Amino acid sequence: MKMGEAYREVATSPKQPPGSTFIGSETSLLSNSFRHLWLNPRSTETHGPFCTNVVVTSKYTKWSFLPKFTVESFAKLANAYFLLVSILQCIPAITNTGWPSTLPVLMFILTVDGTLAIIEDRRRHLADDEANSASCRVVFNGHLVTMPWSKLQVGHIVKLDNRGPAPADLLILAVHEVDVEHKAGICYVETKSLDGETNLKLRQAMESTMHAQDEVEVSALHGRVECEQPNKAISRFAGSFFADQPNGSIANHPISIQNIILRGCQLRNTEWMYGLVLNTGPDTKIMQSFAKPETKWSSINDHVNVMIKWLLAMLLSLLVACGQYFLLLYQMIPVSLYVTISTVMLIQAMLMALDLDMYYDVLDSRMIVRTMALNEELGQISYIFSDKTGTLTCNVMEFRKCSINGVSYGLGTTEIGMFFTKI
Repeated sequence: MKMGEAYREVATSPKQPPGSTFIGSETSLLSNSFRHLWLNPRSTETHGPFCTNVVVTSKYTKWSFLPKFTVESFAKLANAYFLLVSILQCIPAITNTGWPSTLPVLMFILTVDGTLAIIEDRRRHLADDEANSASCRVVFNGHLVTMPWSKLQVGHIVKLDNRGPAPADLLILAVHEVDVEHKAGICYVETKSLDGETNLKLRQAMESTMHAQDEVEVSALHGRVECEQPNKAISRFAGSFFADQPNGSIANHPISIQNIILRGCQLRNTEWMYGLVLNTGPDTKIMQSFAKPETKWSSINDHVNVMIKWLLAMLLSLLVACGQYFLLLYQMIPVSLYVTISTVMLIQAMLMALDLDMYYDVLDSRMIVRTMALNEELGQISYIFSDKTGTLTCNVMEFRKCSINGVSYGLGTTEIGMFFTKI
C-alpha cells in the first residue's frame, strides 16, 4: 500500500473491538460514533471506502435540468395560468382560435427563462471545475507529487505553502520552524472564507510529529487518528491522535480545533506545513454547512403573484357577469410578465458587475452577482447589524498620533481634531 493512504472505519466508542462491524451506512449511526484513519498505514492496516474530494455547488445537471426547471416554471402562477389557457384552446367545443395560439408564446417565455437559468448555473459549474481542478502537493514515499484537489483522499499528507488554501480538513503534523533547535509547531491561518474574520488565528502542530521537517521524515511517521463524524460546527473539533513512538510505545494526544486547518482557510505567516487529510469533499465542515442550492424567490415575485390573483378575481367577476368569453378575456394577465422581470434582472446584474463604485482595486475584483433573482432585495435593507470592526471595514490600523511621557509623536489628525478646527 502506498504511503499516505488511510483506513477509515466507524466505531461506536474509542474501545470498539477491531473485528466489530455495523449494518447500514455511516450516516445512519449514532452521533457519538467515531472515525478511525491511519497515518502512513502499514501492510496490515487496510483502508476502506470514503467520499472523494469533489465538490458540487451547482443546481442543475444535464439530466436533471429539464424536470427541475419545468416544476419551477409552473410553480409561477402566471405560467400555470397560460398553460391552462393553452389546454382550453385545444378543446374544439370552446376554442375561438382552432389551435393553442398561446402555447408558442408560453414556450418562448420558458425558453428565455431556461436560458437565463442555464447562464446563472453555468457560473456555479465553472466555480466547481476551478475548485476541483486546483492543484496541491501530496507526499508519496518520501517525495512530493502534484495532483488536483478532486483526486485527494482521506489519509493523504498534503504540503501547504504560505497563503495557500487548504484543499480539505487537515490535521497539522508539522510546520516550518524558524528556530530548529526549539520547535514550537505554531502557524497562523486566515478563516475569512468560513466566518468572515480577517484576523489571523493561531494553530498548533501535533507534539509527536512537529519534529518532521521534510518529506522523508513525514513519510516515516506512523499513527492512528480517532475523530468525530463529519459535522458543520466550524468552531470545534474532537478527536485523539495515537502516535507510534521510536521505543514501540504509543503516545495519545487530544485533537481540538487548534490543531486543524479547515478546507478553504489559508496558511499565513508560515513558509509551509504538512497536514493529514481528515475529511474530504462533502464531509468537510465548509461543505457540511453549505445549503443545497434551491430556487430563491424574491419579494417582488410574491408581490407579482398577489397582483395576478387580483387580476384573476377581476377576470372571474367579468365571466360571472358575461357568462362566457373566458378565452377572449384571458389576456388581462400579461403573458410576458415574468420574462420581462427576468430580463430586467439580467441587465441589472450586468450593470452591477460593471459598476466602478463597487470595484476593489487592491485585488482587482468586481462585484459578483450570484443570484440574479435577489437583486432588488438589496434595496429593501434598512438596517445592518455588525458585531465588530473587520466585518464591514478594512480592519487596517494606521498610525496617526501618540503621546509618550508628555511628548507627542505623529502628524496625523483624528476626526475629532478635524471637527474642532472647524469650530
